[in-house]
Amino acid sequence: KVVEKYKKDKVKDVAAEQAKSLLAAANNTTDGLKAAIEKAGLKAETRDDFRDGQSLENFNDISKVLPVALKLKVGEISKDPIFGNDKYLVFGVTKRTDPDTNKYNTESGAVKEKLLEERRSMTYDAYLDNIKKKMKSDGKIIVKKDIIDKLFQEMAAPPAQ
Repeated sequence: KVVEKYKKDKVKDVAAEQAKSLLAAANNTTDGLKAAIEKAGLKAETRDDFRDGQSLENFNDISKVLPVALKLKVGEISKDPIFGNDKYLVFGVTKRTDPDTNKYNTESGAVKEKLLEERRSMTYDAYLDNIKKKMKSDGKIIVKKDIIDKLFQEMAAPPAQ
């Protein structure tokens, strides 16, 4: 086990060094990064229309990638490799697309209504809970635990044949 862990750590260290050397050879440009990746004999992948909620194949931890990607300008590359799912990711931004404001305007009303409905439901549930508590404390609701226990015992007992 110790040897396996050592080998795994060594592979991870070599991958980190290779990722850093790719970034250094890229001269801070996406074209340079692509050329450095191909020169190293690796495969450069391009993802069009990358957005929050999408996954990257073979790289699960999108939460580390998105904040870095959003800060980059077109043509810039990440300053450091990002580690996730036992892999290192180096990337750059080749194109930015402005959000579709028409789609936002049409969907924002539905989202707002959904949130309002959730809030109404939560408020109503809290209101009912407060009424139940008050009625229990005033003695208007009496829980007869012995009858409830008896019902559960009857339900748990095997049926008579």
